[in-house]
Order: sequence, then structure tokens, then C-alpha cells
Amino acid sequence: MISFFKKYSLVCLSLLLINSITAQLNNLAHFSYLESEEEFATMLDPDDTLFEKTYIVASREIEPLYMLNYEISGHDFETFCKKTKRKMPSQPKGHNPLLPVVNVNHNDAVAYCEWLSSYYQVTFRLPSEREWEYAASIGFSKDKKDKNGINTNIVYLYNAKNEKPSCITCTQPNLYGLYHMRGNVWEITESSTSYVDENTMTLMGGSFFEDADHVQANSKVNHNKLLKRADVGFRIVIPKRDYELLRFAIELQTLIHPINDEKAPITITAKGIYKGQLFIAWDDGFENFYYDEKSQTAGFCCWAQDINKLGEESNSVIEFSFKKEDFKQIQKIAAYFDKFPVEN
Repeated sequence: MISFFKKYSLVCLSLLLINSITAQLNNLAHFSYLESEEEFATMLDPDDTLFEKTYIVASREIEPLYMLNYEISGHDFETFCKKTKRKMPSQPKGHNPLLPVVNVNHNDAVAYCEWLSSYYQVTFRLPSEREWEYAASIGFSKDKKDKNGINTNIVYLYNAKNEKPSCITCTQPNLYGLYHMRGNVWEITESSTSYVDENTMTLMGGSFFEDADHVQANSKVNHNKLLKRADVGFRIVIPKRDYELLRFAIELQTLIHPINDEKAPITITAKGIYKGQLFIAWDDGFENFYYDEKSQTAGFCCWAQDINKLGEESNSVIEFSFKKEDFKQIQKIAAYFDKFPVEN
């Protein structure tokens, strides 16, 4: 963590001001939590010929994470292109900004993730094959199927309108709350198999160009990472811990905002707490909020360090004054701070 801040120094403060902290993600509530339950398998004991003795074998398919409920839209990707001064890839004629962005390759998708990661100081990335397939494997609340045996919520060759994908939320989501995990557009993933070389990406789920056999939860195809097609898009994931810290930071900053001193504002981020040159990292494990009604002071401790001298011993705190009429807001902050997502 120290090396990260040595690299970015003061730049991180300007990236996460409260006025723009939710500008790119729209709403963190649009992510669904995924955590595979322990699955059990039975194994026959080869040495037991008289009885079918079995053993219980537990396995965990994926690590806990949050997945964006829908594919990255044309609007989202265009925002990224404008902010980074990139050329927006060509979209189908008459493209609705709420359709999934297409004609993107692996490099484009990774660049989008890196941009978000830099902006919010947490890790956004593409899902792995295993994560994607796990998320796509669950069904729908209503299992209405067409003549080909395909759920009517799946956009594929036989129901796609005008040979285009559907808008990112124009069908019913699966039971995890995820839209278009099968069909609509092929989605770029990070390959989790050893037989795929470094120049190859794995596309999952099929698209509106595909027939019924190729819009399954395990439908996949390998292509060169530089490939761009009119039926290829992507979605993103964020690790559980990063998501919880980011959401906590946004909501805590919202509580502090009404009483924040404009001359010396406190900024809450997923990395920690800033005020001027001082910084307290969440990962230091000394996070605490205190206040005194009589002196009308409040603050965060401990180990507030100068961001230009990170790693040096410090007993400083980040402290501020508040008005008498703001005491109830201070109590709200204290109550919310108790919800700090402690690492398990």
C-alpha cells in the first residue's frame, strides 16, 4: 500500500472528491454479491467391496465478489472514452446508449477496468471464466421457454430484433440479479485455463447472432485478444473487500459532507481518510472515530501520516471542530463508523 501512495502522492486526493465520487459507477447497488457455497461430492471407497462407503469432499468454486448486474453500456464506455481522450469504437447504426457497448477487444475492456480502479482506488477487473460461468449457471424466477427450449429472457438468433442486442436491462435478470448472462453479446473474460495462450481471450455466453446450442451458461469460444466484433462486449467485477470499503467510504463521506470544513475538508476514500497532508489507511487497523460534545471536537485516529512521508512513525490524528447544532450529525457518523467492514 505504501508503494501505491508513493507512486500517486497527492494525485489521489483530487480523484475522489465527494462531488464526483459516484460519477462513473452510477450506483453501487447495481452490483450483485456472489459467493459459492460449499459443494459436496461423494466418492466410492475403492477398497470397500461390500459396502458403498462414501466420503464428503468440500470445494469452493469462486472467491466472494460483486458482479455488475449488466453489461457495460455504450453510454458508460463513451464516458470512459471522453475522460481518457480515446476514440469511441463504432457502434451499430442507430445505437441506443443503453445497449451494451460492442466492437471492443480485451485491451479496451482491461483499460476500462484500470481507469475505474485508478479513479476509485479499488480493484475492478474482468471476471474469470469460472466466475462468469458460476454467475450464469443459475436460472430465472419464471422458466418460460420458447420452441427451441430456450428461456424467453435470453436474447439470441431467433428472437433478436433488427439483428441487434437488447438494452442492458430490457429482460428479466437471473436469480442472482444479473441480466443477459446468456445471449445478447459474447462477454470477454480472463481465461482461467492453461491451454489458452497470452494472446487469446475467452468469450462466454453466446450472443444475439448465435443459435440455441451456443447461448448456454458454459458456451465459450476463444479468440485473439485484439478481436473486435459487433456482438462482443463485457461486464466487470470487484472483490468483496474492495466493494465493502468503497461503499462504506461513499456513505461515510455523505454523512460528513454537511459539516465538512471547506477550507480543510476531510475526504473519505476506499484507501483511508485524508485531511490536508494527513492520511490514515484503513489497512493499518487503528481506525477509530471519537468526539467530545463539550469541546465540540471530533476526529479519527490513529497513525495519521504525512502522505509525503508514509511509513514513518506517527501519533497524529485527523481532528476537526463542529458546531453545537451539528452534534446529532456527529452521532450519526459515530454510529455508522461502528459498521466499518472489518476484514475476516
